[in-house]
Amino acid sequence: MNEGFDSASRQRYRNSGRISIGPTVVWLGVLLAASLSAAAILAIAFINGFYFIGFVPLIISLIVGGAHVGLVHFGKWRNKILAGVVGLLAGSLAYLGYYQIDLAWTTQSATAVMHVEWLSDYISFRMATDVTDSTSSIPTDSYREPSDHTSVFNWIFFAMDWAIMAAVPAVFGYIRATRPYCESCQRWMAQSIVAYEPVCEPALIAMLESEKLDDLAALPRTDLQHKQPATMLMVSYCDPPGSRTEEQRCPVYLSLKTVQDGGNGAFTNFWRNTFRAAIRERSISDRVIAGLLPVVPQLSPLVSSKIQVAQKRKEHGAMELKKKERKETLGGERIRVTNFPENSVLTPSNINISMMLAFSWLIGLFLSLGIALLGALSIGRSIDADFDWRITSWIPTSIGWGLLAVGAALLALSLYKLTYRLSAARDRFFLRKTSEVMADRTGKVVDADDTQAYFCEIVPRENFGKVMKETATDFGFARADAGTGRFLWEGDRRRIEIPLRSLTKCEIYERRGLDGSVEQYMAVIAADDGETEIELPFIPYRAPWRSNATAKKELVVEMLKAIARVRADFEIKSGGWDNVVFENSASDVIAET
Repeated sequence: MNEGFDSASRQRYRNSGRISIGPTVVWLGVLLAASLSAAAILAIAFINGFYFIGFVPLIISLIVGGAHVGLVHFGKWRNKILAGVVGLLAGSLAYLGYYQIDLAWTTQSATAVMHVEWLSDYISFRMATDVTDSTSSIPTDSYREPSDHTSVFNWIFFAMDWAIMAAVPAVFGYIRATRPYCESCQRWMAQSIVAYEPVCEPALIAMLESEKLDDLAALPRTDLQHKQPATMLMVSYCDPPGSRTEEQRCPVYLSLKTVQDGGNGAFTNFWRNTFRAAIRERSISDRVIAGLLPVVPQLSPLVSSKIQVAQKRKEHGAMELKKKERKETLGGERIRVTNFPENSVLTPSNINISMMLAFSWLIGLFLSLGIALLGALSIGRSIDADFDWRITSWIPTSIGWGLLAVGAALLALSLYKLTYRLSAARDRFFLRKTSEVMADRTGKVVDADDTQAYFCEIVPRENFGKVMKETATDFGFARADAGTGRFLWEGDRRRIEIPLRSLTKCEIYERRGLDGSVEQYMAVIAADDGETEIELPFIPYRAPWRSNATAKKELVVEMLKAIARVRADFEIKSGGWDNVVFENSASDVIAET
């Protein structure tokens, strides 16, 4: 009988609420020192006129937050409520301590630090007399006159800064205390995260509840990126290899949650571990642990040798069966790859030239600003004769107006090129170089002048998001051929012929930047013929050579539709295909076509 995640046997992790006294005493001293240091830094910043409301408390609160994380981690605090409360107290001590230190400085009396009973009156005095200044300046007595107008705002700023100082260490401590802890091993559990596409959550829940994870590795995976949605499968475990018998082994906990931001960071982890989850920290059986091995190999020491051998045999058998089925479906058709190692396009000199072309309009932007500024200075004396215009006195006013007009026109052109055609010159350069290679090649499967072909570059997945001179590994021409039923690629480095029946993926990949916006659209095509698996991430280019993300998306969609259209036509021509689908495709474009 399947126990699933809803039965009593699948217990949810509950922290014990305990702490380790010895390390806690030491780290409480560290936290106290950090809070007092933060108070002193805030007071020094205020006294010297560098206290910026909101910003300075946020930065300084990280000192207290870091010390509090150390307290929770090394003190082994499994009580998240206590961790949050102590964080609030530590942050409050730092913020109120800043006023106590400022009181001692104002009264020029070191003993005033000990008079805590004066603090409330001094804070009221500060709220009635403090003024907000946008420039750094040292406070003087002239600033200390009561004002009813500023008192209300001062109390608002006081509450806001106090909230920041108290909330940051409280949240940091709470987050750290939520991590599962093994009471028998007396240590925090390790965690592994596997990220899937958001649409996979229902399938993952069904697999886990039925404990049938045969298709787990086939689900489409994704990367944890800032502002990128993802379904995260998180596994917590602690057993060291061979340290315990099967009866004594510690439990393994599993969580499943779909988040809108898959990036890393403390506040993202707080959202992951605190709020709604489809499955949250449920213990899992040996059968589920064994099923997770293909995606979480770290669990291998926790699975008995008999189960591992059976699992490997099962995986090998399923893989061999899949290969056999694909070979039989494709008959004698196979993926054919021909390599051309001479590297005639992606040479160091060509890459350097392409970089210069890509930055040419950025240089033009600064040049246009300089010309426009020179023209403005030249005509300035006709507007303000009293100003000293000797620096441009040698330029006639009429020429100055011309320089201003040329600079403004060049500036507008540069902004347009940077926005819509930043890489157009670079793309045309590689098109010309690739066409020259194709002109001398024999036996090519795609011609450079084929109107149905798409000029593309291939950027392998391992280069996604990397900062390097050139992320592409090949340039060439791609098209789907209805006559032969193949997807063809004639590139500088490789010639690839893929049977359309072997396609397993045709989808749009969105590469996002640090701010979450889409920087690049790519057409990802994958195929498997039972012997060879291949993935080709394409970035297509074609007139009007707009290189912004919107234009690239339109061309990617057009390319995928063309492939789907040719594939459908060849399927009809061949009398239909059995058991052939885009197994991992996430593209609505293909379905609509």
